[in-house]
Amino acid sequence: MPNRILKESVCTSEKVNELTDFQFRLWAHLITYVDDFGRGDARPSVIQGRCFPLRLRKVSVKHISDGLEVLAEKGCIRLYEVDGERYFCFPNWGKHQTVRNKKSKFPEPPEADCGQLKTIASNCKQMHANVPVIQSNTYSESKSYSEAESACAREGDRLILYATDNLKCLSANNLAELDSFREQLSDEMITWAIDETCAHGSRNYGYLKAILNRMIDQGLKTIGDVKAYEEKRRREKQQPDQLQRAKKAAKPMDERAIDPAEFEPDYSELMNRPRSGGAV
Repeated sequence: MPNRILKESVCTSEKVNELTDFQFRLWAHLITYVDDFGRGDARPSVIQGRCFPLRLRKVSVKHISDGLEVLAEKGCIRLYEVDGERYFCFPNWGKHQTVRNKKSKFPEPPEADCGQLKTIASNCKQMHANVPVIQSNTYSESKSYSEAESACAREGDRLILYATDNLKCLSANNLAELDSFREQLSDEMITWAIDETCAHGSRNYGYLKAILNRMIDQGLKTIGDVKAYEEKRRREKQQPDQLQRAKKAAKPMDERAIDPAEFEPDYSELMNRPRSGGAV
């Protein structure tokens, strides 16, 4: 994932400075979200989870949907559809971009007017376009982070949204690592682990990661395997306590704690017995 840098000319750009504070923040977040070709999934729910993972309760899907329309009207982005799916791109993206990927994660616009070349040579030469306020320094993409970004383009990425909504302080690396667990665990299993983390009052990623690693170490493949394994662990945890109580009950008298009151004579019956008459 490349580092995105805003040039100082953004401060004097009339187009950018006509935006509201939220529209500007959305625009800036979208710059960090798009791929090397300046394209991204335009579904508001995807953008909400990818760009605002810690502000889901404050930044609604409607806020994002309205913001996208304004950005498109002002020419800051372009919205387009391919096969019924909605995408966006930055017009004239490409100047100062060093393209490392040979293929975009998203389809190109019908007229290919977002500053993209229709094909990229295998040596990934630098593309040329005209964008005055965006610059990008690129470094080699880590496998996990690019996979997480791809995941966010799939069907609203309900798992990532669910994680960010229920866990606290998730970083981009946490989300990338969480997505990598999908290679070995189903979304249903990971969702169960998130629920289990919350049920224990933890809500932190470290606790969730321990559960997921345990699933992998035990070779669990389905949610049924997970529930059966956890029930077995619960029974095994209870057995030592039950065994300890059984041993305590089976101890001989000389090993048990003795209550002196058990052996103290009871004089109550003698004291309450009526005295008989006559001289002694």
